[in-house]
Amino acid sequence: MRTALWVILLAAMLATRRQAAAASRTCLWQAAQQLRGGASTTATESQAQQQGQATQRRRPLRQRSLTRSFSSGPATNATTIGVAFDIDGVIKQGKKTCAEALWALQELDKRGVPYVFLTNGGGGRTEEEYALELTKKLQGPLEPCGCSGHKREVLPGAPAPEISTSQMVLAYSKFPELEELKDHPVLVVGEPLDKVRHVAKAMGFEKAVHLMDYLARHPEMDPFGTDKRKGPQDPKDWETFAGVLVVADPGDQFWPALQLVTDVLLSPNPQAAELAPEQVPIYFSNNDLLWKEAFAHSRFGQGAYVATLRLLYEKRLAALGLSEEEIAARTSGRWNIYGKPEVPQQMLAEKRLMITAAAKGDAVPAHFYMVGDNPRSDMQGAFNARGAGRPWDGVLVRTGVYQDGDDTAHASVVVDSVAEAVEWILEHGINEGHIPAEKS
Repeated sequence: MRTALWVILLAAMLATRRQAAAASRTCLWQAAQQLRGGASTTATESQAQQQGQATQRRRPLRQRSLTRSFSSGPATNATTIGVAFDIDGVIKQGKKTCAEALWALQELDKRGVPYVFLTNGGGGRTEEEYALELTKKLQGPLEPCGCSGHKREVLPGAPAPEISTSQMVLAYSKFPELEELKDHPVLVVGEPLDKVRHVAKAMGFEKAVHLMDYLARHPEMDPFGTDKRKGPQDPKDWETFAGVLVVADPGDQFWPALQLVTDVLLSPNPQAAELAPEQVPIYFSNNDLLWKEAFAHSRFGQGAYVATLRLLYEKRLAALGLSEEEIAARTSGRWNIYGKPEVPQQMLAEKRLMITAAAKGDAVPAHFYMVGDNPRSDMQGAFNARGAGRPWDGVLVRTGVYQDGDDTAHASVVVDSVAEAVEWILEHGINEGHIPAEKS
């Protein structure tokens, strides 16, 4: 008996080695639980017991078709659900597009359930450009991402979804609402340079000056700089900035982004004065400390830049003689964080879900689900929205940032992949009355 047990465990280890290191640990833990007779306890329940969280007990997900339980397609004057998906660590891992994602989206399309993509990324793409790129990625090639592998068949004859512009909610999708800045020079930060420069103009900031273009005009501002290229010749009177837009992660520009943005926050025209009486506003597209790319472990995101900039800026103000009270008054209302987990970003996703439902003729969403891999942004966003009276549930997947044992940030459930997430959402939707059951 003991020998057989070890053989089974060894087989599980060999099978899961093909997955990312984090997913491998999860799969092996689940296999051991089943061998010990713990198959009736879900991973979420075990985690709740370990962390002392009051997570509601839920039935294990079943690998089955859902066609008998739910009515297919929209119904007149009916309500349904809406689903928001994170992208990195959910739909894709680095350059790999998840096979489970195609099944999940086809399943929602078949049932008339609208969905959008709510990401703290964007990489300088417009919503239209990202929609086209994601559509192509979903056409293949595809690879399994979840620890249990892709066990569901893609619907025969069903095409890959064609993603529309309205389905893309990017980290900076709310920036165009900053109408008061559009007629003034603004300093923009982020890589890739050409894309960020382009998307700033596309969002209506005609007088946007990229950080590296400003540095090319004033190379003496960064004594350690090695980038000697010449940027576009912006009008010389674009020297006084009305604000700063951090569109994307600064990447290789991290150091000059710290120095030059600090200079502009101290004075809207650093060439004229070192310290002005007031600070111009700064807008960050997200505050993600970590995100998941191709490497097995999480990488620093824009949140690392936010934290570093704030620390250095306040130390610089202190060195200039400002008291703690003066520093707090200067920065109050001037540091603005967009993206997840902020409630306005979740509300923008709700609005886009309504638009998507109307465009497709789907039923009106009355309850919303956030599917993500990052507890601090995805799950916290759903929880924050729920705290503001919005009808959201968070579904956490193990294919990205989250590791078993981490704080789930009040996720309603933890599952292996986006496919299991959609199965749970559909089951939960009918159990809670958010989706009409098929009449017998």
